[in-house]
Amino acid sequence: MEVNLVRGARILRDDIFPIRVDSVNRTAVLDKEGKVRAGAAEAFSKENNTEITKIAWLSNKDIPKAYGSMVVYLNKRANTYRFLYESFFYAGGELGYTKAFKRRVRPK
Repeated sequence: MEVNLVRGARILRDDIFPIRVDSVNRTAVLDKEGKVRAGAAEAFSKENNTEITKIAWLSNKDIPKAYGSMVVYLNKRANTYRFLYESFFYAGGELGYTKAFKRRVRPK
């Protein structure tokens, strides 16, 4: 939904902090239809002792590779720094490697 705002107005929202996680087992994140598994965020939150707001799969879902990349949205900046400093993130009992997530503009 697009809203017309007065020039200079901002929409306030909760801050979320993304990190990229590479070398993640596809079956730990995606179900058979290629959607993020229900409960994946809660399971990864528990596994990593943090609170995950959202998960998105970055790798091509149509290519059935065993491992890929995902973006994890955290609710605390301190946790983001921790994962980037430690350079790893648990996903389904396996280690994935973390780095800063850089948004890219995609064609519309």
